[in-house]
Amino acid sequence: MKPDWKAAPAWARFLAMDAGGDWYWYATAPKWNGSSWITETPDYICEATVFIAANQSLEERPNE
Repeated sequence: MKPDWKAAPAWARFLAMDAGGDWYWYATAPKWNGSSWITETPDYICEATVFIAANQSLEERPNE
């Protein structure tokens, strides 16, 4: 089930689903490289393998 933005951590700006159907919060916009979400921040690089259909799951935090 997709998380509600009301439950998002304060730092979260983006939400996307991985290959297993799990949802993850991202501080910076992840980029789709054809098979994975890739996000780079000053502190780390995170990669999660996802199905191609998951590239449509990315959404940005709505304005409150």
